[in-house]
Amino acid sequence: MVISLENVNEDLISELKRFYLCYYSPDNRFFSDGYLSWMLLNNPHGVGISVNVRLEGDIISNMFLIPVELIKYGNVKLAYYVVDVLSHPNHRDKNLFIKMIRSAVKMAKDNERCLIGHPNSNALPGWKRAKMSFQPNFNSYISRPGVNRHKKNVYSRSQISEKDREDISLLIKKNNKLTINSSVEFIAWKYIDCPSKKYKIEFFYNKSSLIGVIVSYKVKGLIDRVVHFMYDDQYIREIICSTIIPKIFSFADTCQLASIDKLFFNTRIGSSVNYFFTDYSHDLDNGSNITYAACDN
Repeated sequence: MVISLENVNEDLISELKRFYLCYYSPDNRFFSDGYLSWMLLNNPHGVGISVNVRLEGDIISNMFLIPVELIKYGNVKLAYYVVDVLSHPNHRDKNLFIKMIRSAVKMAKDNERCLIGHPNSNALPGWKRAKMSFQPNFNSYISRPGVNRHKKNVYSRSQISEKDREDISLLIKKNNKLTINSSVEFIAWKYIDCPSKKYKIEFFYNKSSLIGVIVSYKVKGLIDRVVHFMYDDQYIREIICSTIIPKIFSFADTCQLASIDKLFFNTRIGSSVNYFFTDYSHDLDNGSNITYAACDN
């Protein structure tokens, strides 16, 4: 049995698809044209890594590490989001998940990277054994209604102007909390190019300057669930409370949103989501302001 961390390429994707047939049905998104290439090869933050367990040359277990650039005061550090763990049904008695976790942790430690994850209840014990730094859970809240007519819905790259690009870059650079480096290139890859889900991208303006971005998708009737948001601090209310029909926002309870009680109704909705953010660099940053854009949502 051999455990390896391999940079993904098209040949490995083809091999992984054959492995996935042991568990997933052919209509799963993994088998759709371009999905794995989009997720693992086209990411502007880097090529994905596959943690593979092989037995006699054949993959019997794997999980992905998706590169995510994090930024604070213009300084960038690299993290990996852990996603899509699968072990062959005939080999689930071999502690393969724990072995893959140990390999991922060693790589992150050796390279002073961060690991990010939202493990379900089945995976939670394994990550706790690995001593991940668990943050307060992600919880969901409904935003208070409001009106902001100074916005643009973005459906294609051609709608993003050079001024938009500059303003988004400025928002990111002056941010004083560790967040995702959600540049125009990242937003376009993650939400415009995504082959498996349709997202709504809204750019908000004060006169001609872009002051915030919200990305969401439809969940119930007219309600949108927000997966990523960024804003100029002085315009937070105009961004969060921007529509008559409220949106569902999810974030760690220690997220430093100003006047949170004035932006959201107090009642939590839905289930809490487990969240770990483990920083192996010397900075030991807090990941409480990282949105769902880091994951595969």
